[in-house]
Amino acid sequence: MVLAQVYGLRSYDAVQLGAGRAVNALCIANSLPLVTFVSADSELNAAAASKGLLVENPNNYP
Repeated sequence: MVLAQVYGLRSYDAVQLGAGRAVNALCIANSLPLVTFVSADSELNAAAASKGLLVENPNNYP
């Protein structure tokens, strides 16, 4: 709920970002590669990038 309020995200987008952050934290703790967050939503991507996730937008590829 905090992510939705802080970043103005829709509810499912906030859940997706929260899950991405949680998995990324586990990867960091276990010396694994960082999560690549994939989304076509620019607001969600900006929020993910601000939280330290690597971001890829599938619309950037032909």
